[in-house]
Amino acid sequence: MKTGIRNKLLHYWRTEGRSLLILLLVLFAFRSAVADWNDVPTGSMKPTILEGDRVFVNKLAYDLKVPFTTVRLANWAEPQRGDIVVCYFMMGDNRDNSKDSRYFGVVRRENILGRATAVVLSVDRNDWYLPRRERFFRRLE
Repeated sequence: MKTGIRNKLLHYWRTEGRSLLILLLVLFAFRSAVADWNDVPTGSMKPTILEGDRVFVNKLAYDLKVPFTTVRLANWAEPQRGDIVVCYFMMGDNRDNSKDSRYFGVVRRENILGRATAVVLSVDRNDWYLPRRERFFRRLE
């Protein structure tokens, strides 16, 4: 019985498992170095970004990094005033109700993951997590 299960698992690994592992590795490397999305947990960026938004992050906006590390291979831009970045000296749009860099300090440049460019999807946490369809795929400016 046990050898039958083992043989089936080995057969699965040889036929499907390796391909699945490679696919997952490529997918996670892509999310680590090229593009990802982040959930917004607070209203510190109101009215530009609302809590419950999920924003698209372009991780190639400033530099190219080795996947799964903070090692930079190339650097082609620096964050500019007005950019919506994931991490630096962060100032929330909703400054009176924002835990930003005035609260937690400056974020080191090498820890910046990328620039947020669009709201991918949005849910209203105060209304049973119903989707805010008017915010889907909305460009951030």
